[in-house]
Amino acid sequence: MAENMTISNTRLKNFFNTRPRNIIISTANKNREPNVAILNSTRLEDNDLIEFEIGKSITLQNIKENPRIVFMIAREGNSLMEFKGVRIYSKVIDIQTAGEKLDNAKEILRIRVGKEAADSIIATVICKIEKIRPLVDRGQVWDKSI
Repeated sequence: MAENMTISNTRLKNFFNTRPRNIIISTANKNREPNVAILNSTRLEDNDLIEFEIGKSITLQNIKENPRIVFMIAREGNSLMEFKGVRIYSKVIDIQTAGEKLDNAKEILRIRVGKEAADSIIATVICKIEKIRPLVDRGQVWDKSI
């Protein structure tokens, strides 16, 4: 489990799941070639798992080859030191390509953003948090950065 996760889980969950926010996901393939993408369906669940839906993409291919992911969640400030956010290091533990969880997520997306976007989704990815760092890391504990 991530450092301080049990102490600040509610605070982190609220920060992670409250919109507006930008969530950037960084992956690498089996050859360690990097990729960065922005995700909108990402959420932190009560059980310290991060879940998101994804379509056919370089990101999905990368996580099939290399299960390590870094999420960067940021809220802008007037200067770099005023930015709020964290970097969450995680490992993919499941990729669900069928089932109730995926069906429910696609229905929510269909209502929120439309049929075309929902129909492009092919999987729900589930990740376990391994480590958390501040967005702007000056040696402080991560929960001081949200």
